[in-house]
Amino acid sequence: MQRPTLLVFAQSGRFIAESAARAGYPVRVADCFNDSDTLAVADETIQLPPLSELSETSLLQALISLSQGEPCLLLCGTGIERFYSALSQLPAHIEIICNSPQTLALLRQPERFFTLLERLNLPYPLTSLATPAPDKALRKRLDSAGGTAIFADVQALQDGEFYQQEISGETRSVCFIADGRDIAILGWNRQLNQPGTFILEKLWQTDKRPEDHAPQVTAILDKLVKASGMKGFNSLDYMLTTNGDIFILELNPRISASVELLGETDWLPWHIDTCRGLTLSATLQQTQRPPVRLLSYFYAEQDWLVVDEPLWPKQCHDRPVAGTQIKKGQPICTFILAAESEQDCNEQLASCQQKLLKNCLKQA
Repeated sequence: MQRPTLLVFAQSGRFIAESAARAGYPVRVADCFNDSDTLAVADETIQLPPLSELSETSLLQALISLSQGEPCLLLCGTGIERFYSALSQLPAHIEIICNSPQTLALLRQPERFFTLLERLNLPYPLTSLATPAPDKALRKRLDSAGGTAIFADVQALQDGEFYQQEISGETRSVCFIADGRDIAILGWNRQLNQPGTFILEKLWQTDKRPEDHAPQVTAILDKLVKASGMKGFNSLDYMLTTNGDIFILELNPRISASVELLGETDWLPWHIDTCRGLTLSATLQQTQRPPVRLLSYFYAEQDWLVVDEPLWPKQCHDRPVAGTQIKKGQPICTFILAAESEQDCNEQLASCQQKLLKNCLKQA
């Protein structure tokens, strides 16, 4: 029986599209990059403008156009935080395979999210929707990703922003599948930002359960999933202090980049089944994989131009097409690496970056 067509909307839809194609689904993608990896697996694509310039109307038009009036399943990644209200306006032939607009609104509207944390008696940094926190205040918003909307200032709040106390420690995250009641944790992550910024640069993942704080994180997820009805693949970002205290930063109710580090684990059927209302299987099986995995975004340190015949390292993903201009500070690509140790991963990464700069780019 032919599988239904999957529509993908995300800032970068590449890794979702690749998983869908591996599973045998026809896939059509609306994202902001339209990179060569996506073009290689998608049957049809539409390149969207940057999310900050995308309108809800334009997104709806793109998804409806991609569906071609046929029954489709819609998967959502980074970016749905801004446009969840569009989900309720989709035509009936497009089935939403993600959290409901109600759940997304609960978890990505600051006032509702922090009220939920208060009601559940869950720890989070001192937060204000009106005045700065008394010490080390940050200005933030929840409808973005990757640290792009975190600012170390106390300028006047724009719509959707809030002030939050900066907590010292390690930024961690955990990715999981949920069915509205139960959860299965798939990976434990440590996040590293670009020096001097809040923008995510590296994501380390391991299967090893951190016994010092895993029970607390699991209990937090249990409360949040039951209270919000979360389904499918999601992730939780939190701060781990040197004293072992945990502070919730945000809950990402959509497919996130951490899924890329699960190796060949077949997460897509779990996501589709739980979003459609099936209960989480007690026998979820994950594939064997190296103990340490790294996702690293490679940012341009100057203006570059992709050469006509680039020789990309095999660990390189989100590869821009030949002739693409890349401005200083923009991401060039994503590296996905796996090894027995962090040192091995870092050595692989340095080698890959050198090869890329030599074989794929020239000065703009």
